[in-house]
Amino acid sequence: MTLNNKLSFRFILLFFFSLELFCQKKITPNWLTNENGLSQGFISALHQDDNGFLWIGTKSGLNRFNGRTFKHFETDITSLQNNQIRSIKGNNNFILIATEGDLHLYLPKHNTFKTFNLGFGIGDIYKQNNNTFWLVGTNGKFHKLTQLKKIDSKSIKINKYFKIETHQKINVNSYFKLTTFKNKILYFQQDSLFKTPTLFDIETERSIELPQINSQKFKLNAKVGYTVFNDKILIYTDDAIYIGDENSWKKLPINFKILNAISLPNNRLVVFSTLNEYLFFEYDAIKNGLDFNNATYIFKTKKTRFYNTLEDDSDNIWVGTAGYGLMKFNNRQLKIQHYFEGKSIYATPFISNNETVHIYNPITEENLIIEGTNSSENHLIKSFCNTYKEVEFIQSKNTIWGVTFNSEGLEIYKQNQNKFTLFKKVKIDFEFHKRFFEIDEKTNHLIILIGDKIKRIDLNNGNEETYTLSQNYGFLSFLVISKNEYWIGTQQGLVHFKISDNQVDEKFFSTKNSNLANNRVSSLHIDNSDFNTLWIGTKGGGLHKHEIGSTIFERIGISNKFPDHTIYGILEDDNHNLWLSTNKGILNYNKTTKQFKSFLKDDGFQGNEFNTFAYKKSKKGTLYFGGINGLNTFNPNDLIQNTHTPKAFITELKINNSHIKKELSSEFLKSISLNHNENNINLKFAATEFTAPFKNKFSYYLENAEKEWAHVSHENTANYLNLKPGSYSFKLKSSNNDGIWSNDITSLNIKISPPWYKTNFAYIFYFITFSSLLFYIIKLRENRINRLRKYENTKLEKRLLETEIAYKQKDLIDLATTISENTKWRDYLLNSLKKIKDSKGKTKEKNLNELVNEIKVKTSIEKNRLEYQSKIDILNNEFYNNLLDKYPNLSKNELRLCSLLKLELSSKEIAQIQNIELQSVYINRSRLRKKMKLNSDENLNNILKKI
Repeated sequence: MTLNNKLSFRFILLFFFSLELFCQKKITPNWLTNENGLSQGFISALHQDDNGFLWIGTKSGLNRFNGRTFKHFETDITSLQNNQIRSIKGNNNFILIATEGDLHLYLPKHNTFKTFNLGFGIGDIYKQNNNTFWLVGTNGKFHKLTQLKKIDSKSIKINKYFKIETHQKINVNSYFKLTTFKNKILYFQQDSLFKTPTLFDIETERSIELPQINSQKFKLNAKVGYTVFNDKILIYTDDAIYIGDENSWKKLPINFKILNAISLPNNRLVVFSTLNEYLFFEYDAIKNGLDFNNATYIFKTKKTRFYNTLEDDSDNIWVGTAGYGLMKFNNRQLKIQHYFEGKSIYATPFISNNETVHIYNPITEENLIIEGTNSSENHLIKSFCNTYKEVEFIQSKNTIWGVTFNSEGLEIYKQNQNKFTLFKKVKIDFEFHKRFFEIDEKTNHLIILIGDKIKRIDLNNGNEETYTLSQNYGFLSFLVISKNEYWIGTQQGLVHFKISDNQVDEKFFSTKNSNLANNRVSSLHIDNSDFNTLWIGTKGGGLHKHEIGSTIFERIGISNKFPDHTIYGILEDDNHNLWLSTNKGILNYNKTTKQFKSFLKDDGFQGNEFNTFAYKKSKKGTLYFGGINGLNTFNPNDLIQNTHTPKAFITELKINNSHIKKELSSEFLKSISLNHNENNINLKFAATEFTAPFKNKFSYYLENAEKEWAHVSHENTANYLNLKPGSYSFKLKSSNNDGIWSNDITSLNIKISPPWYKTNFAYIFYFITFSSLLFYIIKLRENRINRLRKYENTKLEKRLLETEIAYKQKDLIDLATTISENTKWRDYLLNSLKKIKDSKGKTKEKNLNELVNEIKVKTSIEKNRLEYQSKIDILNNEFYNNLLDKYPNLSKNELRLCSLLKLELSSKEIAQIQNIELQSVYINRSRLRKKMKLNSDENLNNILKKI
């Protein structure tokens, strides 16, 4: 075998083993296993309680799922007595857990378990209403459980709140799950040899045996099961199905073997498991039998054995497997198809008018095909891919063109009925690994971009034209406006290429000559409602809007914060919204509102990371995006908004990083009181909406500590540190994955008591103590003041007395001085009179006249002196008062001396005025300075002038 033949043979083998040809829509679930926190992978029971929490029973304990984390309940003297869970049912007050060994009651509000101590296990529980439940015992009997009164505390006795009645005449196979049919319970009744499908009327509490199927009974070891859909009972064996009711059965054809089957009434689907896949059939598709190729959805896996399904409040489908964990299909996952799982798609899909999809994947060097609605077309494309290894397809109107590659260039083949015929060979003498093929449908031209060349081939006559760009930019995207005008996205910027009269006009835009945010232009799209608007996706610079003819590139997604700024692909749906593939999911951008919505792996996409080139829109409006884990297809109209809003619950409360003992579970706690040193609070919360739980948002705030709804985030934790004593209220609300906010607000009132020395009692004590102390201090002060007053009064009286005494002493001194002067005057008079007496004649007369004159003068001077002194005293009254304020020990004569000194009179003039000797003036001045305590360098006259 030659090398080429070996390669061809290897390729054919690769093709047959890797090519996935589907008519069904391929879907991919989310898995939850023990790696996510689930206690064990064998899911034996599923239940959603009235608060929205999901309960999962396994062979290794009970789990509660809040959308983010699992809470485990395992064997313990205070909880379950057996880890092998068989069934879970409940109401808004309690949950019943059936195990292999007994029946247990769980009170969510108090986080408390009670055991019924039946003496046998329970296989399944059927809920008739909130107060009545039917139990299938492992003893083969039906048991009716009735609630007698409402549970109002955690300390209850089972026999006072519940009554159990046993139906002894009914023998039921406890292995099978109970289901309902027309308000009756469907079960398998068994005897020692056979099991028979039977109805139990819960109103009359009587059994109704259904007609035999093909006049046969099922042996006890027969592989048989049942489910109910569309008011019909479906009985299945591994190779046959029967549909019927109370009256008759009809056998239907089937072309695959069934392991399990369960109906999903909310979604109007029945899910079947086979050895290699899960098949979802719409109700109407089952009426005439089961054809593998007619399944509405398919999920290929080897992990196909399951025992439980659940449709939650948002109609998400949960499938509990036998050892592989829990699968979840949300509504969007049923609308988003996933092909070529495990393959990185790095090429633009070809999509025919009949929705046949072909991708030549350069990474794996293989042709990938999704069959369309035309079987002849499917066969034609598959045959062409079988013949040639590297293949591209394009379509002009109703004709498909095939392109193959070889060492000399490329060959173009035209569809001719049910085969391809060679149309034209195109010689290419350069590397053409990266290439773009586009059709200008108006002129029926094939436009090929390879390297630095643009080739135009007229598909009517094969004429070929080639144009050369100024350089090989490294192409990332190609947009044909017409056969003469193109936009080219490159590694270096954006190129506008226009041909007019065989003349080329090439314009180049980059970050250097425009406001493009990034040169790597990975996607281009002309707006369907405004052909003058070009949308540009870049790797790192985000989305741009360009008005053709201008140099302005408006950057989109900055103000409203796109989660990623690598835009691989741009498609526009029929409602004129943009769909963008990025490294963080698919973004839906509304051009009118300028708002976006993100879709991630949890929504059903192949992953969050997509690839360059891998995007396309079909003529029927279906969008195709390729990423690192396969290809997704969907119709945007099917991705309806999720309107189910969740309620938020506080699932964990820690104080100072430790759990505290409390009467109620965190989810039902309304208030809590803490000590002053218990002021570090950590909260975790969840929203019971499971469509895409990690896209649920939370908004919260701590009342009296921060502004309303201060926090909005996908994070489900809140931390408050070093809170001051006081009253707070934690407020919490949540949104679903589409950003629809719930009106329900969860509140937790938190009271942090102050330390004992800051309590009201302490403040009252402080007030009384302070008041008493203040009163005591005031009293002490009053007493001191009184004593001081008394002392000051005594002192003042003493001072007044001393002053008075001093004045009197001064007056006595003045009087003594006067007396002394008068004595001198008297002695002078006596001497003068004696002289006159001893004199004779004219001498006597002369002496007498002189004495008379002196007496007159003395009398006159003294009179003037006294008059002058009186005026001086009147004029200087204020001066005297000021002097006495400063120098209270001055005498009256000293005050008068001061007044004369203030007038700047000389000592001689003062002596004459006071009728004293000059020496006396000096003595008086010296005495005055001493009383005023003046230093030798201080001028007495200057001091007196200032007073």
